[in-house]
Amino acid sequence: ITSISPYSFSNCPNLESVSIPDTVTIIQNCAFMNTPKLTSVSIPSSVKEIWSRAFSNTGCTEIVFPNSVTEMDGAIVADSPKLQKVVLPDSIKSIGAVMFSGCSNLTDVNIPASVEEIEYYAFSGCISLTSIHLPDGLKKIAYNAFEVCTGLKNIDIPESVTQIGECAFQGCSSVESLKISNPAATVGEGAC
Repeated sequence: ITSISPYSFSNCPNLESVSIPDTVTIIQNCAFMNTPKLTSVSIPSSVKEIWSRAFSNTGCTEIVFPNSVTEMDGAIVADSPKLQKVVLPDSIKSIGAVMFSGCSNLTDVNIPASVEEIEYYAFSGCISLTSIHLPDGLKKIAYNAFEVCTGLKNIDIPESVTQIGECAFQGCSSVESLKISNPAATVGEGAC
């Protein structure tokens, strides 16, 4: 087995743990979506690609993606209300659209130095996220990327960022400090 097909284990209400064999290189879209009792996932270093909503709406509190993963679609873990911690691979270039949207208990996520773009709605509704470290190589924060992250208090946007999309931080009602280091950055309407 080299690939886990779309919807292979989605909507399995009693699935509690998954150990993916080290022959798998691709986890396709919605493979484990809507598995509320799934609390343990072991992803081997053979995996190179993970497609949209592969682990969306699971019961996992923590997911570690190995550094072998170079392609990650958007919404991979979206709508997972129990998810608290995610470790992303060092090789990815972007945080996909809607990646963590609706992960209301997410408190700990690393954004690797390789990331150049945070796509639209990536962290929308992550109300438990109180801080986020944006890497120095980041270039773009898309529209609504951090919308309604009501727990965010301090935001330090590095000088490398040249574009901040519309409503990027809209509804972040607890923000006490926002620093945009690049005075030439394009800032969209209602960004903050």
